[in-house]
Amino acid sequence: MGAVDSLSETFRMLPSQELLVPALTYTILSLPTLLQSFSGGAPGGVVLEAAYGVLLWLIAPFFTAGIMGVALEARRRNARMSTFFQFAKSRYLSLLIATVLVVIAIFGIAMVALLGGIVSYLGGKLVSQSMAALALLLFLLILGFLAVAAAVLFSFYDACVVVENSDPLSAFTCSMRFVRANLLHVLAFFVLAIAVFLLFSVPNMIAALYYLLTSLPELSLEALEGNTLPKPGFGAALLLVSAYIISNTLMTAFLPAYKAVFYSRLRR
Repeated sequence: MGAVDSLSETFRMLPSQELLVPALTYTILSLPTLLQSFSGGAPGGVVLEAAYGVLLWLIAPFFTAGIMGVALEARRRNARMSTFFQFAKSRYLSLLIATVLVVIAIFGIAMVALLGGIVSYLGGKLVSQSMAALALLLFLLILGFLAVAAAVLFSFYDACVVVENSDPLSAFTCSMRFVRANLLHVLAFFVLAIAVFLLFSVPNMIAALYYLLTSLPELSLEALEGNTLPKPGFGAALLLVSAYIISNTLMTAFLPAYKAVFYSRLRR
């Protein structure tokens, strides 16, 4: 089975420094977003956090392209650290533009959901209140199904950019052809990817549980109503940061590598 074989191959290459070093670098760059949550906020902190989040989003395609390129070359036993930079530099702009198009599409779907939901509700309300709720629910179900179908069809646009060197627009038609030709394999890919994602999230879950359990005496109803938690002590903070680095490094390296390996094995 393509998804299982690709997963096994990805796990074999995952411990390599060519994959883990870039993933660790991006994780460390993202650490300020975690540390900001410990600080309890500061004047202008929301603006700075949002600006830094946009910066991380802008550089993410650089790391994605590089990690995918390393996984692709690792299949040929030809991966080096220079491979990461080679693919990252040559595919970054195309992948960034394609990612921007995805964000625009998501925003468009959100607007359609808002406007269509209002129209459906008001149209149904002309008949009765229950019909308004039914019309709104039906509209959201249909739109949700179409959105999920589109997300699956176009989910390999990044692999098309990196592996095929597709331009940003052609990457989406490339992804659609790939998914339609390998639909069952693609569904298995997503099931396994989610399972591994949950597995790699275990350190984060353990650290969060430890933090909550050690914070129980300091919790109060007022704090919970204000959506705030006590600042972690040194031990809990160190555990949270360590777990974040481990989990996010593994996930940052795994998913692009798995997608590149899966795509390259099944492409026609």
